[in-house]
Amino acid sequence: MAPSNIIEIAAAVSEKACIAFPSYARVSRVLDNDTITLEVGTEPLGLNIERFWPEDCSLSTERKAQLFWQYHRSVGCHEFVAILAKVLKELCDSGVKLGHDGGEVVDILVLNSVEFDVSDLLSVKSKDAVLKVHDPMTNTTVPIISTHEQMDHLTGLGEAVCARLGIQLPPLNDDRESLKLHRPQSYVGTVPHWWVAVVVEKENGGIKEYRMVHLDICGAAYDASALVKTADNLVSLQTFITPEYQLMRCIDKANPHKLEMKAFTTQRCGFKGCGNMNTPVVLQPKSIRHFRCYHNNDTSTVMATPLATFVERNPLSHIDDRNKIGGITSSIRQKMILQLPVGSEVIVCNIKSKPELNWRSGVVHKSSSRDRVAKDRIPVLIQGQNTPVQLKPTCISLPEAKSQQYQTLEEILRNHNSSMGDEYHEEKKKVFSRKERAKITPKLHDPAVVKAISVIQSGQATFTCFEDEEFKRGIEMLLIPPLDAVLPKSLLVIFRNGYDLSNHPKANDAIKLINMMKAGKQRLLQEHPDAVLGNGVVVVPPGSDMDRIQTSVVRKIRSDESLLFVFQRLEELGLYVNPAR
Repeated sequence: MAPSNIIEIAAAVSEKACIAFPSYARVSRVLDNDTITLEVGTEPLGLNIERFWPEDCSLSTERKAQLFWQYHRSVGCHEFVAILAKVLKELCDSGVKLGHDGGEVVDILVLNSVEFDVSDLLSVKSKDAVLKVHDPMTNTTVPIISTHEQMDHLTGLGEAVCARLGIQLPPLNDDRESLKLHRPQSYVGTVPHWWVAVVVEKENGGIKEYRMVHLDICGAAYDASALVKTADNLVSLQTFITPEYQLMRCIDKANPHKLEMKAFTTQRCGFKGCGNMNTPVVLQPKSIRHFRCYHNNDTSTVMATPLATFVERNPLSHIDDRNKIGGITSSIRQKMILQLPVGSEVIVCNIKSKPELNWRSGVVHKSSSRDRVAKDRIPVLIQGQNTPVQLKPTCISLPEAKSQQYQTLEEILRNHNSSMGDEYHEEKKKVFSRKERAKITPKLHDPAVVKAISVIQSGQATFTCFEDEEFKRGIEMLLIPPLDAVLPKSLLVIFRNGYDLSNHPKANDAIKLINMMKAGKQRLLQEHPDAVLGNGVVVVPPGSDMDRIQTSVVRKIRSDESLLFVFQRLEELGLYVNPAR
């Protein structure tokens, strides 16, 4: 059986989830066409695109769809992704093969970012375009983007106001208070966000290639273009493809079931430099909002939960909800069965008139796809029979998939380790004697070493980290016996070169200039998100603040031979691109 298109499945789930799990709200009137402020009231019959808008609404059909999905997917992202995850698992477990562009799905992950950057949408130039909803009873108007700050505001408004706005009351969360105190920019400019990524294996010229296909059914909440056309409607779905990225066990003991997605490509993904810990995600499209944390000198990261683990940890408490998801899965599965190509192997089941045929194998017989859909039947030649039998999709079961389509936490870690190269395994095979362990263990608990290892594992170790004296002391300890046996040799070379250069008299001046460039680029992307091209190159507008910063930095480097040497050496080591070359 040919794999079913994973993007078509995600679009179907996005559409059907809206029907099965409606938001009980309706627009009473459009208060402002320019800034799009909607007066919203309760709707006992549930929500769909037609019922959501008043009859006299003058907005275009496409604009109605954009705003409808922005409203519908701005709150409750976790729940909608949970629906997609459960449907995908049920389809895999029932024998449905998933694929994309001629490749087959070999793993499915649920990704999330606690600090998903939406600051550009809330900037001075963009904030008037953000959808707002209005409660006439309390004369309250709120933007629909649920930043951490906005969630605290909704909590303060109370359950009754949120219910009238059709918004779920956010749960109390200590993490929001921590963000407010320690990361105020993230508190006001980020949202928690979830999406699904599938790893696709495709053979090209005898070589297996691996890519991640990302499926965000809540993408329309933050991107008006994140809509796809189904047979009947425009539905919320944002898709993009990236290389396969490294996954490592989460160092946070509170999340042992999660993995951290590192800013490095895996060796098997097929890109030059893959598996080299000195090769960051330069290939990652910086225009993709989901991965901005890897390009903004941010401390946040993307977390990954294996599909089966996520489904297990997010059970449905209501039988009605389980039945609704079962119904979504069943309708998608039946549509796929009606499209099975001739010769596909199937298993017969649920035949009441001839129960003796149940659980026999069979193959799909010749007929036109148009006839199948019209008759809602598919001809199957059952083992031991001479003529095909017209069966309903509910009477056909699929054989168990021959290849695994999602992995457990331990399987992911084991497969990841196997792609790390010979040197990695030589390091893993090291066995320390009792005497060596006695020397190493106490030093591993030194706060400076703990900090250095934590930064390295997070994928955030850059030359600028050497301005932190504790990090620098930790690296110094890792470069000499006995701790030099802990890190792989390739990392030792990188950090030894970086450490030596950090002792140069002009190193701190170079770090200040690098941080100045990073801060300027971050502000540029917030004010001009369109400055990022599809290949990740940032175009600096002439006369902009970033242009002035860049000119000033280049002038300083070229006027100081010692400073120029530091930047030339950084580029030689692959640690930073010399802006003055």
